Amino acid sequence: MTAVALAQAAVADAIKQYRTENKIGPITVTAMRAKPQPYLRDVVTDDLFYKPDIVEANSYTVCWRGVVDRYVCTSGAKACWPNR
Repeated sequence: MTAVALAQAAVADAIKQYRTENKIGPITVTAMRAKPQPYLRDVVTDDLFYKPDIVEANSYTVCWRGVVDRYVCTSGAKACWPNR
C-alpha cells in the first residue's frame, strides 16, 4: 500500500470508528485539507511538499518529503450529520 492509500484509509477508518462509538447514522463526507503532522520535524516547509495535492470526493491528501520515509502523507475529511 502506498503512503497516499494509507493516509486515505486512516481518515476513513477514523470516521467509521467515530460513527460507531457515537452511534451516528448516515453522514456526508467531503474533502478538507488537513494540517500536516510531522513526527520528526517541527514543521513542513513549502519546499518539502509534493505537488499536486490529491483531492477526492471524500478526502484531501497532502504529501511531503519525510526524514526517514521518502513520502509522508496526511488526509483530511469533514463529516457532517443531521441533528438528532
